[in-house]
Amino acid sequence: MSNCNPIKSRLNILQVNTTDLKGGAARVCYDLHRSYLSKDIRSWMAVGKKESCDPKIFEISSLSNTKKTLIKTNETRSSSLINHNNFSNLMDKIIRLWERKMGKEIFRFPETYKILEALPGKPSLIHFHNLHGNYFDLRAFSKLSKKFPLLLTLHDAWMLSGHCAHSIECDRWEIGCGKCPDLSIYPAIERDKTAYNWKRKRKIYNDSKFYVATPCKWLADKVVKSMLKESVISLKVIPNGVDLSVFNSLDKQKAKKKIGIKENEKFIFNLMVHGPNG
Repeated sequence: MSNCNPIKSRLNILQVNTTDLKGGAARVCYDLHRSYLSKDIRSWMAVGKKESCDPKIFEISSLSNTKKTLIKTNETRSSSLINHNNFSNLMDKIIRLWERKMGKEIFRFPETYKILEALPGKPSLIHFHNLHGNYFDLRAFSKLSKKFPLLLTLHDAWMLSGHCAHSIECDRWEIGCGKCPDLSIYPAIERDKTAYNWKRKRKIYNDSKFYVATPCKWLADKVVKSMLKESVISLKVIPNGVDLSVFNSLDKQKAKKKIGIKENEKFIFNLMVHGPNG
């Protein structure tokens, strides 16, 4: 008798994002995560800040090694427990503070190199989303891309610039940044180290390979003009999904009647979106 049990999926997907619940990129990432699990695909998320209670999601900062080492000192002939991890963390914080003051983008997050240790098996694919937010070391790309396929879904243009997630009308990101017209654009920096940041990113990308997806052609066109282009194996435009159970077409006259507009009356729809401060 043939075995009718479904074949277990061998896919093992790790996604990386700033958060698991807050923000548009997080929603895309988390929806994919839940969809994978529903299809019997093994899925995990590594995030900068965890908001959910999902056991398959973990904060990268939680991967610090807390092992304590017994050190004997000859001068005092006494023994003391020194938490080397705490000392290392303190030094990392001091260096990050100095880098921030200098205007450098901060990549010094050693826990990044331990994300694979948190998984029960090797990933088939590592899918990166937003990596700004001071939690991930981009320099890990070189090591990871030599072992696993890496997919980048760009939700903004931070990966292509010397600091900003959106360059507005500035096109200096195409030639190496520097002389930044607005350091306050998120993620803001204190001094103009955009040329240094841009060159450092280019060096990292040049030693890595990526599959890249964008939600629109506009952003894909920016990738082709950027320092990332030489490292792109494949570039695809994949629009963000829409919940058709909520957003769907409706007969025009029925829609007018529902919101109290006369059948032959013309109107202009005005949507106002408010930020967190109103």
